[in-house]
Parts: sequence; C-alpha cells; structure tokens
Amino acid sequence: MSNTGITALLIDTVSIQQYIFSSNKLKENIGASYIIENLVYRKVLMDVLIKQFSGGFSGDWEKSTAFVMEKDASCKCEIGYIGGGNALILFREESTENWEDLVVTAFIRKYTMELLCRFPGLRTSFGKIDNFDWRGSGFSESRERLNKDLVRNKSLQFRNVTVTKHGIVSDCALSNEAQETDFRAIKNISFTSKVKLEASLLSQTVLNRKYAGQLGERYVFTEQLEHLGQPGDKGYIAVVHIDGNNIGQRFADCSDLAELRALSTALWELADSTMTKLIADIVNLFEEGLLKKENGFELAKYEPDENATNEEKSWKGRLQLPIRPLITAGDDFTFVCEGRLGVHLAEKLAELIGNGKVGGKPVSVCCGIAITKTKYPFYRAYKLAGELTDRAKQESRAEEGSSWLSFLVSSGGYSGTLEEIIDRQFTTPSGNILTMGSYRLGSQTGSMGHLKEAMKALILGETAWPRNKLMELRDALGKDEAYQNYFLAEAEARGLKLPKYAGNFSKEPLWYDHNKTPYYDIIELLNFYPKELLP
Repeated sequence: MSNTGITALLIDTVSIQQYIFSSNKLKENIGASYIIENLVYRKVLMDVLIKQFSGGFSGDWEKSTAFVMEKDASCKCEIGYIGGGNALILFREESTENWEDLVVTAFIRKYTMELLCRFPGLRTSFGKIDNFDWRGSGFSESRERLNKDLVRNKSLQFRNVTVTKHGIVSDCALSNEAQETDFRAIKNISFTSKVKLEASLLSQTVLNRKYAGQLGERYVFTEQLEHLGQPGDKGYIAVVHIDGNNIGQRFADCSDLAELRALSTALWELADSTMTKLIADIVNLFEEGLLKKENGFELAKYEPDENATNEEKSWKGRLQLPIRPLITAGDDFTFVCEGRLGVHLAEKLAELIGNGKVGGKPVSVCCGIAITKTKYPFYRAYKLAGELTDRAKQESRAEEGSSWLSFLVSSGGYSGTLEEIIDRQFTTPSGNILTMGSYRLGSQTGSMGHLKEAMKALILGETAWPRNKLMELRDALGKDEAYQNYFLAEAEARGLKLPKYAGNFSKEPLWYDHNKTPYYDIIELLNFYPKELLP
C-alpha cells in the first residue's frame, strides 16, 4: 500500500427504499426520491464542501475523468464520483495526532448536521480509509478496504435521525410522527412529511421543465396516484422497477478512478436519454390516437390549488400523463403508471436501453411490474415489483446479455412475499403453477413476443374466444385434469382452439414444461395490455 496522502470517504444512504416509499402518498414518494437524487449529494454535499474548502475544491468529475488532486497541489478536496445512492469524496489530509482536527472529521460533522436539520429521517453511513490509490491494482485494493470499512460502520451505527416524540402528542396522519407544522392546506403534519412535500413541488417543477420539449403545451406530470388515467376507484396502477444486469460487476472491474467516472457518467447519460425517449413515446400514443377516451384512456386535467405558484397555475387545464417517474439513476428505474400500460412501458424502456451502449458494451435489464389497485399500500407494491425483478434476474443469469420481464396482477390485494403469494394463490392442489414466471424480451419461443402473439390470437384471431369462455378457461386451470379435458373438448366442439404457444407441451395441452401454463398470464394480461398496442 503506497503512501498517497489521499484520504477517501465513501458516503452511503441507508435504507433508500424505505425512506422513499414509506408513505402511500405519491407526493411524498416523489419528494423523497428527489431529495435522494438531487439534494443530498448534488446540492447539500456540494454546498458544504464549497464552504469548507472554498477555492481548494473540485467538483467537475462528470466533465473530466482526470484526477485533479494528482497534479494540482492547491486542490484540497475532490469529488470521486456520485451515483447509486452513494458518493466518494477524496481529501488531501494533513497529518495530525488529534482525530478531532482532521478535515474529514470536520466535514462529516457539518454534513450530517445539515442532513439532520434539513431531511430528518434520512440515514447515512460512512467508510473511510487513508492512502487511497486511484491507479491500477492499488485502486482495486483501496476500494475493497473502503467498502469493508463502510460495511463495518453500518453494523455499528444506530443513530436516531428523527426528533423523538415526547409527552402526549398528536400523531401526523402521514408519517406517524409528532404533529409539528403545516404545509399549504395540509394541517398538523410532521416536519419530515413537510420536507418531502416541499421537495415534491420542486421536483414537479424541475421535471416539467426538463421534459418540456416532449410535453409541449398540452401535457403535464401528475402528483396523485388517482390521476394517472385509471377509471375511478376501480382502476389499477402499475409500479415498475427496472434494474440493469451485471452493472455492479462492471463497476467492480474498473481499473482506475478515471474508468469508474466514465462508466458512471455514461450510465447517467443513458438513463436521461432513455427516459426522454420514453416520455416522447407516451405522448405520441395519445397524439396519434392509439390511446384515447373511446378505448378507456381519459386523462384528467391539471387543476392547481389556491396556494399554487404562478408556474403551477400556468399548467391549468393540461392533460396529466399516465406515468410518473420516481427514480431515474443510471441503470435503476422506478416509475408508476396507469395499470394497463405497465407491461408495455417496461418493454419499451428495456428496448430503448438495449439500443444504447455504455463503454462500448450493450446494457440488458430485468423488469418487475406489480399491477395493483390504486389504494393498495404503495410500499408493498414497490417491494413486490422488486421481488419480481429479482425473479427475472434469476432467469437472465442463464443467458448472458438477455433482458427479462416478470409481472403479477394483485387484484385481490395479496400480502406476503412473492414466493408466499405464488404458493397460496397461484399453485393448484395438483402442484401446477398458474404463471410462467418470467419472460424473455424478444420474439423467441416462450418470450413476451410469443405471449403477445398468443394473446392476440385469443381475442383478435379467426377463432377468437368470447370473453366468458376465456374466464371459464381461467377457472378450469385450477381444476383437475378430467375437468380440463372436458372443458377443452367442449370448446373444440364450439370451434374454439388454443393458439400454439410453444412446441414442448407435455401431454396436457394447457401445460408447458409439465407444471406451468402461459394461459393464466395471457388471460390476466388481456385486461392490462391495450389491444391497440399489440404487434
């Protein structure tokens, strides 16, 4: 280990998902996400470092891969990189025997105080090493030491990051913390909720400005789950989580700091361009009339409240898009949309990512889509989407570079883990499973393309099935073999045939790979994939 004189500090945001999705209010989710992505590191971190180091600070890591501190002795602090919910800060530390006098200690004290005062409830942890090496084999060894220190500190630190309730107090209806303040027309809420709601307003303004070229003068994003275009209280939303495959390994394989910076920047640029294209595609679906009021897609108009800013009032009457991005960070995407668009938009985003390259290599992803009723607890829907993504990743490992998708319709408000839900709700007494699991994106046998072809044949083909017969088919899948054979014989007598889904069915025509069926997924998807968007 060489004596570089550089001290590295790795800052990590702990329990990001819990902080963002702990509320069932979309506004709070939006605000919390904006705090993580744009304020914790991009604003507060920069402000503290600039104030502490003045002209001796370099934060231009995204513009140049060169390590400034290597050649500029006047540079006392530099951003290593920011991304994935963490940040690497590099300090030129002066020797001292007193830990309290270290510049790193002074920074941590100032930074955590700012976070505690501005964003209560947000947890951070730190990893610190001396003699950080940004080159070659020394870089890998330094990163390993730094990550080990971070993991160790996470297991030792249990700080209270919210003001403890005292005496007899009234609880905030949003956060279950003490009532402390008001926000616009919302009375008696906690400061934690107020901070997230304020950030939500800022996020709304920033997002509408960022995608102004795609939204034009007609569309605007929404802050309410009920305004995603679904039909009233009976409507569904889709929580979509998309994660890149083997991206962590790509970062681990970086040979030096410059390569890591380049990879991080390239991923952010791909994420931004991908989401921009997706928003443009959604707008085109409505502008070209593929989705419209006549086929069940009626977009709500934006109505600002009495406390709205002038800019918010300028959006009055605009149509609220049926999608709201929540996280767009490198290879990590989360958005909520109208339930019938979840699978289609996940496919589209995966296609757009696959068309781009990072470091000269293509990027594949896995998608998890939880389709739930609007009132379903949002955090549970997000966790379910994450579990579905993990299930898709298990399939993707068998075929390098492939993208996969897994979805589940939770019409009954299922509870428990994904494995428990499948065991209780989607497994028949004979041991058959009423879902195929994950689907490869593409047109191969057993893929989403193949699934959509079978779905199209069932509803638009020459031998299209009446809806009541499709529901009877779904019910038959949960019955015994004799009942299924009787049902199929009756259907064939009526001229109703099953589309050929794959070539390796077992003896029973309903089952694929001996104990799974695609037909339950097909019938479920009929309600959640607009026929206008079928190929």
